[in-house]
Amino acid sequence: MHDGVVPVITQYGDALAGKVIVDISNPFNSTFDGLAHRGETSIAQEVAKAAPAGASVVKAFNTIFRHVLEKGRPDVFFAGDNAQAKASVEAFIESLGLRPLDVGGLKMAHWLEGAGGHGGPRQPRGGELGLRPQYHPTSRLSERFTDHRRTRQ
Repeated sequence: MHDGVVPVITQYGDALAGKVIVDISNPFNSTFDGLAHRGETSIAQEVAKAAPAGASVVKAFNTIFRHVLEKGRPDVFFAGDNAQAKASVEAFIESLGLRPLDVGGLKMAHWLEGAGGHGGPRQPRGGELGLRPQYHPTSRLSERFTDHRRTRQ
């Protein structure tokens, strides 16, 4: 499925200008034991490269599977570079009765895609993703997540 994401963005081209594109994909390899791509990229970052000017990409919902939703109201991790687009996605997540957790810029989509592969018996929590809460006084949420490996250096 992930192989079709970028071609669809290219196909619709200018029709997506000015839109928020929410990438929910997980690029699993054929054996479902790892990611199909290598390096520090993500499908969301590749979508952003293919998207027309004015379109914004937000990675979200890729760690939410049916069995997770059946057990309650999970946290929804999301990442993107455009603050207005992220605010729209955050409001949408809240409208569903779910808890949005902003993990940072679109480069964090790589880590979210890796976490999507762990959607088995339960949803990953922030600590399991290498993420930890950080107080962010200017946000509507007092919790934000950041990659703790960057803060230790």
